[in-house]
Order: sequence, then structure tokens, then C-alpha cells
Amino acid sequence: MMNDLNGCKACIIFIISFFLSNAKAQFVVQGNASGFKSNKDTIELQLKNKDLNWSTKLSVHSNNYSFENIPAGNYVFIVVGNGYVSVVDSLNVIANLTRNIELRYKNGLQEVVVQSVKPIDQKKNDDLITFDQITNAKRWVSKRQIELLGSQRLDEVLKEQLGVTVVNDLGAGNRAVGVQMQGFGSDYVKILMDGMPIAGRMDGNLDLSRFSVQDIDHIEIIKGATSALYGADAMGGVINIITNQNAAKRAINAGVSYGSFDTKNINVGYTNPFGKRNSFYQIKEDYYQTNGFNASPQYLEGGQTSPPYTSNTIQGRARFELNDHDNINVSGRYAFRNSLMTRNYGDNYVTLDKLNDNDLNLLTSWNHTINNNSQFLVRYYLTHYYSSEQVSLQNRNSSLQNFRFGEWDNHLEGQYHVNSNDKKWDLISGLGAEFQQLQGYENAQSGHQVNSFVYGQLKYVFSSTINATVGARGSHNSIYGGKVTPTAGLNWNPIQHLYIRPSFGMGFKSPTYVQMNQVFTNLSQGYTVVGANVVSSALAALDSAGQISSIWAVASTIKNLKAETSHSFNLDAKWEQGGIWSLEANVFYNHIENMIFTEQIGIKTNGSQIFSYVNLAKVVNKGLELYGSVQPLKGLHLAANYQLLYSQDLSVLDSIKAGKLTVRSNPIRKATTKDYFNLPNRSRNMLQLQLFYDNKNIPWAGSIRANYRGKFGFMDLDNNGFIDPYDIYVPGYWFFNASIQRVLLKNKNLRVQFSVDNITNRTNYLMPYQAGRNYKVGLFYNLSFEK
Repeated sequence: MMNDLNGCKACIIFIISFFLSNAKAQFVVQGNASGFKSNKDTIELQLKNKDLNWSTKLSVHSNNYSFENIPAGNYVFIVVGNGYVSVVDSLNVIANLTRNIELRYKNGLQEVVVQSVKPIDQKKNDDLITFDQITNAKRWVSKRQIELLGSQRLDEVLKEQLGVTVVNDLGAGNRAVGVQMQGFGSDYVKILMDGMPIAGRMDGNLDLSRFSVQDIDHIEIIKGATSALYGADAMGGVINIITNQNAAKRAINAGVSYGSFDTKNINVGYTNPFGKRNSFYQIKEDYYQTNGFNASPQYLEGGQTSPPYTSNTIQGRARFELNDHDNINVSGRYAFRNSLMTRNYGDNYVTLDKLNDNDLNLLTSWNHTINNNSQFLVRYYLTHYYSSEQVSLQNRNSSLQNFRFGEWDNHLEGQYHVNSNDKKWDLISGLGAEFQQLQGYENAQSGHQVNSFVYGQLKYVFSSTINATVGARGSHNSIYGGKVTPTAGLNWNPIQHLYIRPSFGMGFKSPTYVQMNQVFTNLSQGYTVVGANVVSSALAALDSAGQISSIWAVASTIKNLKAETSHSFNLDAKWEQGGIWSLEANVFYNHIENMIFTEQIGIKTNGSQIFSYVNLAKVVNKGLELYGSVQPLKGLHLAANYQLLYSQDLSVLDSIKAGKLTVRSNPIRKATTKDYFNLPNRSRNMLQLQLFYDNKNIPWAGSIRANYRGKFGFMDLDNNGFIDPYDIYVPGYWFFNASIQRVLLKNKNLRVQFSVDNITNRTNYLMPYQAGRNYKVGLFYNLSFEK
């Protein structure tokens, strides 16, 4: 243990020494120009001060610019051209900036308007919904931040974001890994790619390790119900993965890395702009292989608690800019994964868990700009996921379980965006339909449903210090009928530096076919999960097979599941001091009715449990999130983030107050409200400490991160219906991660990176997904040149 700590200290001291070696930062000023009246028109841009000068020419055929390696300081930004009204602007460069140029014809002259565009305001090719239009509490994870983490898979990125917890659902099989946000489980958090839903959930959980970070431009994390724009079923929030959207230069990139557990990652990519407009195509491939790991050597003599697998992902995008008003975008992704997982329980009992899955996503869109103030978009999305899993006994050559299922999703949607000339109001609206089909091959547990929707959101600017947003979404499900869910938000700047944003949203979620109809048995653990709508027939089948020891009285109360509804409130306040430091607090309150939860209903003859699903009348997820950051030196960024969470069933609290529940103390006594901790797998406290250093003036960059998760309930040992002090907990723990990188060659095209996750080698058999100490080293090359 002392050697581990000494190694940790040495690693941290080594990295900090590089971080503090230079404080002179360099940045990028970039943007584009639009509104050229003819193909012959050109303008010249200049960025200069008394010592330095950059310039470039733009035209309708070449309208993107990028001034790189700009030292921090004050500059003059000049736009000149024949027939245009010249513009002279001042820029204080202390961060990467985007300045777009809009040319307007006025009084016989072209008027030049320089627009400040934050990265979060930039538009997407396949979606008219921008990050700036979201009223909920939200976070933005940039491509550069992902690089500094040293992450290779999506789950590695998300588990280091405050309020996002990557968890393993032992009740849904060896491979069920998902996320939690603000106390909501994975099936309440909508995972999107370029605004479209991703298929392939196992009991509501989506294994995020399926996704490479190679083609990610940024990640948008939105907390709370976001029904108006993203769907009423996004009760817990949205994680929107945005892939690379544009390309101004031809580029070739490649990367190779190797790490602990014989982990290999190889990726290549090619991007090529073509034609006289902003058309381009790109194609990328990512290969990933790992041997998995065993987080429970004291109970598992051999094999893995987290599966080994090999995956390959191919994805591409093409943009065809037809004219000044129309462009067509086509993107696709195909991924497959193969895995063979062994578990040796001793006494010659070894199970083999074999998995093959395939994942296909196709998206095409037509984006039409009507005028400077309005545009519409039509998009069609097809996704298909197929998974085949077989569990067998190695020494007996006998199959224990075969499980195959396929999922299809067809999505057609139209969007319309319009704003007023004076930018006083802004409207985004849309309508569409979605056809979902689930195919279960072994037991004919199949079905389909159709979802139709219409939505709109209006933003109105009352003054320079206050604007309000209201919206609503009408949704109709072919099984559960319709629902209208409103949202509202306010953005108020009462005094300089202070921003206050209250928001409200409603959610509506229909039960899944898995929760209603699936009968799933985990052969390695022995338990069975029964869909609520088939409890009677499934229990009869198990009983006739001699697998039931006892059925509890609660089984007779299981009914067909009801749809869930939620009300979400967030109050966010932020103080930002000139980009040097900021403090932010977000208070959240989520009230859920008919929340679907797993309930034990009996015991099998092998001693394992039988579970089904029930609606909890009322559940509350409430708490507080705090964010603080400071930039003491240019390039050096320090952050501390904290979350407090209470996630409880109100009916349990009512029963405790009425004296109906007891706890297993010695002697047994009546429960008090202080005995009730949280719903299972929900921590009361989470804390993050982060240090990032990224200075473009020197070749070194990196990060050090510390993540704390407080204790959380694992099992209701006395079956009294809630987690109390005498149940089984996973104790609180810290994870320490670090990454350092250096760019090489004169043009900085080559980057070498070394990372270590879980520096202190923290593991727990109750967290089978968490690997021990993980070293990674990678080499990445990027070459870009004019088309």
C-alpha cells in the first residue's frame, strides 16, 4: 500500500512540475463568412497589434478562416473589401474565440456584421436544436477535454462528470452497465447520437463502453426532464453525443495505444472537403480489444467480472452543400463486438458467457435556409441492434441459456426554426413519428409500438438582462395513449457577473416490453426476473419445472404496469468573474409518480431470488450540485464539484412515520425516518477535484483528477422495503486518475500520451465493472492541409 501511495505522489509531483513550467498561453480565433452577393466578391480579414499581424482573404468559395497560435492579449480585428463598409473591432484574446462575418446589402453598400459565437451556440448539421436553447441545468464536455482525460471509451468520459454515475446492474446480467443522473436510473436517461436515440439496452441499461470517443466533437449533458425538445421519456435527462460536423481542410489522422489488461486501441480517419462550397466527406475506423478483468478474486477463482471483448466501429459522414440555401447530410455507423467471458466458481464449476452484437445507425437530413431568420430541416433515422448471448458450462459442454433479441427503430422528423429581425424572440418546433419493434427469438417475447409527437419552444428576450422560454410537447403512444408535457425556463442577469436560471419540465415514460413481458434468468447467479404483465404464467411455468421454493404475498399484488410521470424543478445560479473564476449552484427537485422498480416476489429452490416490476406511487430525487473553478495562471484550470442527493420512496417514508416498518437492530425496533438512507445504488455524497493544464505555447499538457463517491446501499438484507443502517453497503471510495501528453515535430502533428486510471488500485467485488490500476500509453498523428 505504501508503494502505491509513493508511486501516486511521484506521479502527481512529476505532472505538476510540467504544468507550472510556463504560463504564457496561445489561442485560436476562427469563424466563417456568409452573405456574399456574387462569386467574385472577396473580403480581407486582419488580426493585429503593434507586434504581430495575421491576415487572410475570404470568398464564397473559401469562407472559413482560422488564426492559430495567437498569444493572449489585446488585438484589432479588421474586415475590409471593395464595396463593403469596413469594420474595426477590438478583441481581448484570453480564450479560443469564434467571430463569424455576415454580409448584408444596405443603402447600396454591403454591411459587415461581426458576430460573436460561443462554441456551445454553433449549429449542427442534422439538428436545429442548439445547446443554447436548452433551459435545464447543463454541462458541456469538449473534444479537447476528452483528450486531456486520456479516455478511449464513452463510459470512461462520463464517469468523471459530476452527477453522472456509471453503475453495474447485477439484476440484469453480467454485462448490464448504465448511468445515473440526479438519482434517475439508466432507463430514465436518454442517450442520443447527433440528436437521435441509440438502441440496444439490456433491462434499460445501455453499455456505454460500446462507443469510441474517436469521432466525438463534444458531449452535451442535460439534467432533469427535457420533454419539449428531446421527448417526454427523457425524465432524468439527456446525454447527447455530437460527432464531428464540419471540415475546412483535408486531414489524415491515426492513433494507436496499449494498456493494462492487454488493451489495444487502433484508429484511423480521413477527411476530404470537395467542390467549391462547404461540402466534405469523412470516414473513420476504430478497433478496440481488451482481456477484461477480475474485480472479485476472493470469490471468483478465475475468469472475469467485467467481460473481455473485441469491437470494431466504422463510421462516416458526408455533407453536400447544393447552394446558398440547401445542404444534404448523410452519416452512418456500424459496429460489431465479440466477447467470450469465463467465470470459475471453484469445484469444477466454470461458466462460459459468449456474446455477439451488431449495431447499425443511419441518418440523413435535408437542411434548407429560407432566409436569414428561418430554416427547416427534415431527417430520417434508422437504427438496428442485434445481440446474441449464450451461457454454458465449460466442463459439461451443456448450454444453460440462449438469449437473442433484435431491435429496430425508424424515426422521421421535421423541424422549423425562426427568429425575429431584432432577435427579440426565437421559436423552434417540430413533429414526427417513431416506429419501434422488439424481436425476442427464443420465447416470442416480441412486439412493437408507434410514438408520434409534436413540440414547440419559444424564447422571448424582454431586455438585455432577462429572457424567458416556454415550450410543450404532445406525445402519443399506440399502447398508453397521449400526454402533453410542458417546460419553462428563465435566464436572468440581475447584476453584472450573476446569472440565475430557474427551469421546470414534465416527463412521461411508458413501460418497456422487457419490463412487461420478458422472463430473464441469470444462470451464473441463479436469479430470475419476470415481466409484470406475465407474472402468473411465468410463475406457473417455473413451479411446474420444480424451481420455486416459496412465493411471497407481494406477488399477488403485481399488476400490469402503468406509465410513469415526473415533474422536474431546477434552480441554477452562477457567478462568473471575467473568465478567471466562477461559482455555480444548482438545486434540483424531481417528483416521480408510478416509478417502475424491481421487487423481490419469491425464492427459488436453489436459494436465489425471483424478481418482478412494480409501480412505486411517489418517488423524490432531490439535492444540490456545486461547481467551482479558477484559472490562477493562463492554461491552468482548477475545479471542485460536489453533489448531495436524497433519493427516496415517499410511501416508505409514510409507512415509517405510521410505525409500520421495523429495522433489524438488536433487539428489532420500529424504524425512524433517519434510518432511511436512499434508494439502492444511490450515494448521498459525490465530490470531484480536477486540475487541467493546456497551454498552446508549450508542448506539454495534462490533467489530474480525484473522484469520490460516498457509500451506497447494495442490498436490502432484511427485506423491509428500504435501505437502512443494517443492510449491505458499498463503502465510500476515492479514485485518482492522471494523464500527461506532449506534442512533437515542428508542426505539432504528433502527440504522445501516458495515462493511469485508479492510481491506488481500488477495487470491490460489489463493483464488478471497476478495473484495478490501468496504465495506457498512446501515439497519435494528425496531418491537415489545404484542399
